[in-house]
Amino acid sequence: ILCSMWVAFSIASIGTGVLGYMALWSVNLDSISMINLIMCTGFSVDFTAHICYSYMSSSSDDPKERVREALYSVGLPIFQGAVSTILGVSALILADSYIFLVFFKMIFMVILFGALHGMFLLPVLLSIFGPGSCTRRKKSISDIEKTFPHPYCIPHPSLHPMTHMNGKSHFGGVP
Repeated sequence: ILCSMWVAFSIASIGTGVLGYMALWSVNLDSISMINLIMCTGFSVDFTAHICYSYMSSSSDDPKERVREALYSVGLPIFQGAVSTILGVSALILADSYIFLVFFKMIFMVILFGALHGMFLLPVLLSIFGPGSCTRRKKSISDIEKTFPHPYCIPHPSLHPMTHMNGKSHFGGVP
């Protein structure tokens, strides 16, 4: 329930931002822009819902680790989706029609604000106020995590703690 509330907050924030920037970008509030605004609500749900679903699907108990896993799993696809959508509608800039120009401006703003909310604002809000943030537990660090501080970094065998036992290396190398 808490994640759905954060998604609803993000949708309202994206809609407010788009309405505010419509005035700066000379988009009138008429039937064309309202139809686009209603249609663009679906785009604003897309990015934030994926982040929240990935956050809730994480098996970790730590909210920061959950956010890290969520951004790792859906961060790049969100970025690629935003860029490809903006590139796809960018051809409408060349059109002389008011409808096409309004469509481009509205889609551009919704995709930009949606991606920024999904990639930056929502992960911060989830790490601070998301499910599991109030019940933080101190975890003991296992021997493997002490030996290998980063999961993608394997230290050189000469720096491994097991190599300095009795001056002999367990890896077959010179101590």
